[in-house]
Amino acid sequence: LSQMVAEHSHLGAKTVAKRTNAVVAFVRWAAEAKLVPSSLYHDLATWERPRGSGQPPVTRDPASVRDVAAVCRSLRQRGRVTLLAMIRVQWHTGMRAGELCRLHTDELDTRGMIWWYTPSQHKTAYLGRRRQIAIGPHASSALRAVWPDGGGYFFRPAESMRGGRGGAMVQAGACYTSESYAQAIQRE
Repeated sequence: LSQMVAEHSHLGAKTVAKRTNAVVAFVRWAAEAKLVPSSLYHDLATWERPRGSGQPPVTRDPASVRDVAAVCRSLRQRGRVTLLAMIRVQWHTGMRAGELCRLHTDELDTRGMIWWYTPSQHKTAYLGRRRQIAIGPHASSALRAVWPDGGGYFFRPAESMRGGRGGAMVQAGACYTSESYAQAIQRE
């Protein structure tokens, strides 16, 4: 395991911890199933975990207005209404990608000129905090363009794949995740 960590010393602390924990969990399962000696799991469980490369996390500058406008033009030309709406809503509200992806009609108060989104899941929900995100006229017009029939999640990968590349069938989830949203933008 130490050799694996050394070979991947360029990885960040979170990635190293996640991969190490997966190996330890697998060995625990194998020990419980009597496939490996239980002492192996004990050795791993007491092993001092690596801390990553020691490098600070990579910081990225925010997207420029010019870059966002270019991506929006490209999406508009390709008819990618869902992704275009996602970018416009995120740009005008500043909400986190995960909150955007889980935007649901049940969590949206559309009374008044300013709409309010109260996500049930968010970064500080475990602390018992309530989060409200104001949605102004620009973002609300983008949401109207993709309003789901019968309610539900606004941004569904299956809806986005209509008119997508090459007609490829993709097993889509109920809503985008931060990762699938980033991948969809990178593909474009």
